[in-house]
Amino acid sequence: MTYSPHTEADRARMLDAVGVASVDDLFDDIPTAVRAGPWSVPPPLVEQEVRAELARLAGRNRIPEVSFLGAGVYRHLIPSVVGEVIGRPKFATSYTPYQPEARTAAGISANRSSTEATPTASSMRARSASVCGE
Repeated sequence: MTYSPHTEADRARMLDAVGVASVDDLFDDIPTAVRAGPWSVPPPLVEQEVRAELARLAGRNRIPEVSFLGAGVYRHLIPSVVGEVIGRPKFATSYTPYQPEARTAAGISANRSSTEATPTASSMRARSASVCGE
């Protein structure tokens, strides 16, 4: 789904519809003492830095036993955008046969092969006519 932000005109129409001049006016009824204060948000990081920080934090966990599940899997970076891109519907086929259809197709193919290998009545007549010189 594509993100489409509201324009200033959209915001003005919405504020006008609820009868306030600004977004801050929407919070006038909430006492100042219970309002949230300023947020202390760390600076932005690139994906690799976030992964490294999460790995550092996860490294503080203590696991008593060793697991050998997934042998042969090695550490490598797959950017999170990969899942988003390959998950888009335009990369999926519009038709996926399901099992009963596959069985039907295999049956038709087998019938066709056996029909081609087995002589029919008309081909038998044609053979007998050519043998008899007709």
